[in-house]
Amino acid sequence: MVPDRRGNNRIDSLRNIVRDPRVALLFLIPGSGSTLRVNGCAQISVDPDLLASFSVDGKAPRTVIIMTVDEIYFQCARATVRSDLWNPDKWIDPQNFADAGPDSRRHERQPCRRRGLRQGLAGTRAAVAMVRRRFAE
Repeated sequence: MVPDRRGNNRIDSLRNIVRDPRVALLFLIPGSGSTLRVNGCAQISVDPDLLASFSVDGKAPRTVIIMTVDEIYFQCARATVRSDLWNPDKWIDPQNFADAGPDSRRHERQPCRRRGLRQGLAGTRAAVAMVRRRFAE
């Protein structure tokens, strides 16, 4: 389950789930070349009890995405290993990142069909971060 926290005011991923409930999550395991892939179907819930169970600082999410898992497997590590993803010497200094503002504004002007992949990737990154935090607790 993934709570939809207030703040982003974007519902692209939720629209995608309504249109096509098939979803996949790809979990990167820090320091490892292994990745865990989870495929399944998602549905959106507004059940008050479920929302309340995800409250943080007294604020419940607007919705919760519930994923029914169909399959889980480790995916080939070659791409992650070749990318040198976990090598800090290869990381880019955040101060060298381009300003995302112009891209974000251009992205917002695109029709929904063209935004789906980007928003889906952003949602996946958020879900992975949430899972990481849960495992760290």
